[in-house]
Amino acid sequence: MTVKTYGAEEVRVKMRDVLDDILAGAAEAIIERNGKPTAVVISYKRWQQIEQEKTKKLERFAEARARMDGGDFLTLEQAEAQLKTDELLT
Repeated sequence: MTVKTYGAEEVRVKMRDVLDDILAGAAEAIIERNGKPTAVVISYKRWQQIEQEKTKKLERFAEARARMDGGDFLTLEQAEAQLKTDELLT
C-alpha cells in the first residue's frame, strides 16, 4: 500500500482525488499542516479492520488479566523458557 503525504491546502483542492485513491486501495494519505503530520485518511474498510483488531487485543488482554488475577501466571523464567520452546525468543 502506498502512503501519500499532502499538505492541508493541497487536500482542500484535491480531496476528490485523495478519496478516489483511498477507495481504490491505491493509497493511504497523511495530511500535514505546517509541515507536521496531523491526520491520516484511510478507507472505511481498513478502519473497521483496525477496530476489530483492537477489540480482539483488548479481549485477549482482559482474559489474560482475569487469569492472572485468578493466580494463573508464569514467572519471568517460565515465560522465557516457554518463548524459547515456541521459538519466539532466541
